[in-house]
Amino acid sequence: MTRPPGIKPAPDNRIRETHTNRFTILTVCTANICRSPLMELLLRRELDTSVYEVGSAGIRGFNGHPMDPDAALQAVRFGADPQYFRSRPITEDMIKVSGLILTATRSHSSSVLALTPSALRRTFTLLEFAQSCEDHPAASMKELIAGATRNRSQVSGPIDINDPYRQGELAHQQIAEQIVRRVRKVSAVLNEFAAADGAVAN
Repeated sequence: MTRPPGIKPAPDNRIRETHTNRFTILTVCTANICRSPLMELLLRRELDTSVYEVGSAGIRGFNGHPMDPDAALQAVRFGADPQYFRSRPITEDMIKVSGLILTATRSHSSSVLALTPSALRRTFTLLEFAQSCEDHPAASMKELIAGATRNRSQVSGPIDINDPYRQGELAHQQIAEQIVRRVRKVSAVLNEFAAADGAVAN
């Protein structure tokens, strides 16, 4: 299969269940075939992967499935490669080794916390974390996450990303555009930290 120009190849998309030297980010949705893999692949495309490790998982455990075809089309549309992606169910160990957990909805955040209550201060929906990045500038990852935790109640507007599964190509396109805007916003901030000594710590 020939990769179209501009497509960034997807590396191994699994966060290891042990600590690494990179700051680990886990994205989460229901089945890990639409929203969270798109978040993962776009974050991988935008972030400095020498500093950040990104993976994804699903609350309701599809295991070993490729991305939903409509979601995969959107990944390609925005320059990512879904070819080697495979879904997996979330585990406590994945949560424990992740420094930041970005979910599609509040319900997914609640499910993460039901597994690992101690993850409260590093678990956010993508939309609420992106808004906090914009509204509350920080000098380090630790400061950014602490600020996002403090300011949860101040987030205005929708914070859930609706599920486009089996809703057709237009629904997937709209959700992808919503995700890519937030991913770019978050990535711009995180890459600034990557360039600053000591600003990123897992």
